[in-house]
Amino acid sequence: MSKALTFVILIIISFVINILDTTILSPSAHNYFFPDLNLIFIIYISINRGLPYGILIVLLNGYMMDLSSGYMLGINTFSRLSLFIILRSSSDHFDFENIMPKVIALFFGTIYVWLFLWT
Repeated sequence: MSKALTFVILIIISFVINILDTTILSPSAHNYFFPDLNLIFIIYISINRGLPYGILIVLLNGYMMDLSSGYMLGINTFSRLSLFIILRSSSDHFDFENIMPKVIALFFGTIYVWLFLWT
């Protein structure tokens, strides 16, 4: 598959994920399970070295989350961009082919982003 087609598919997936995150999977009083699909997608892009234009997709996802959330404009963009940079630079040191490093990256990535948002 060409890099341009892969990029377009990832952009479409980004829009679908953000629509799901802000409508069906949005946190509410009666709903205790609301996964952050956007964050999971960004972690996947970060640890997968073969995806083209990862930083542009992360910036777009962060900006779309900023527009749809009630937080300050730019907070989701910066938190997800910094997580992308941390995970991309650590992917040389860890073998993300196994499942356990992926689970650990998801766990600590979620903690990092929520601590970033809370501060």
